[in-house]
Amino acid sequence: MFKLKQLLFLILIYYIFNLNTTNSYALDTNAQYINGINNLLIIGINTSSNSNSKLYCCIVLTIDSVNKSLKITSICKDSLVDIPNIGYGNLSDSYINGKEYILIETMKNNFNLKIDNYVVINKVALIKIIDSINGINFEGSHVNGQETVNLLYKYSKKDTLLQEEIQRKILQEILYTFSKLDFIYYPKIIYHTFPYIKINITPSKMLNLGFTALSFKNYTAKQLQFPLIEYSSYISLYNNSFLGWDRSINLLELNQFIYNK
Repeated sequence: MFKLKQLLFLILIYYIFNLNTTNSYALDTNAQYINGINNLLIIGINTSSNSNSKLYCCIVLTIDSVNKSLKITSICKDSLVDIPNIGYGNLSDSYINGKEYILIETMKNNFNLKIDNYVVINKVALIKIIDSINGINFEGSHVNGQETVNLLYKYSKKDTLLQEEIQRKILQEILYTFSKLDFIYYPKIIYHTFPYIKINITPSKMLNLGFTALSFKNYTAKQLQFPLIEYSSYISLYNNSFLGWDRSINLLELNQFIYNK
């Protein structure tokens, strides 16, 4: 039965990928359990147009098959970083200057963080994702997609670290809700959400990542705020405010959290 689900899931992903992208993907039915650690960068943007968008959230979802666990790491968009060909700025500046490509390169150079794949979502995509799984539970209430976006907007008026805590909680609830859904709901979820997201994962790899994660017994993700609050503080530089951070301690903690080193 598990192999049949794998095959059906792969055929579905193959069909929708080729329906919604300009690339043509070959169908490979050899689903495999992925060994090691894979980092998926979730890039949240605050407009419906990718060309004029700004970075709203930056979260790394780690699928750790070594320890059979999921990990969620918020990377503060205000973090002071050295941006390739630009110089010093905050992390959100790297997205403005080169979208996901410069953002990923900046994260690699400044955080020693390898990003394997990425997904870009806006508020419309988030609404579609949450509505496709029939809503999520958030702090005692059941909320739909629009209500979730309203909550994020409410917290966007507060400090950045609180915003990112709420973002992690919402992602955790999405993962948990998805893990409890019957397989028959997968087509609805994928069909209704893929046209609204930008993703660089092939169908075969998505199959492998999905079934690797679904093989874990615990869907409660470990969470980390980076940089650590106790080892970072806002500073004024170039007439702007940035989140300065202790490089040695923060990178040690990040490395231990994601790579178990």
